[in-house]
Amino acid sequence: MDKESKNKLRFLFRNIVVVVSIFIGVSLCLGVSFLDIPFGWQIALIVLALVIIFAAATAAIVLERRACEYKCSYCGGRFTPSIGAYLMGVHTINRRLLKCPNCGVRNWCSLSLREE
Repeated sequence: MDKESKNKLRFLFRNIVVVVSIFIGVSLCLGVSFLDIPFGWQIALIVLALVIIFAAATAAIVLERRACEYKCSYCGGRFTPSIGAYLMGVHTINRRLLKCPNCGVRNWCSLSLREE
């Protein structure tokens, strides 16, 4: 399997992980409100849901950093941002406000699969 297909699979897997875990986490949080169980168990299930969502977000970040890179809209350079810049960057679904390491300009960079 070549690197491009591996990156596509990683990106697809990232999307599946995010959707499934958010569904599980939200369902668990909502389901707890309808169950007639002790308060301590309700809190434990809500904490479990939050742990699932946090773990999925972490996995999504790792998978995206391996499979994708950002393209600067100013100079066209491609790069992978640091985790700090990734987490703190304002973003939409496919774009993130980042400082390009190539040209030094802070702009909206678009997400794309890694070219190798």
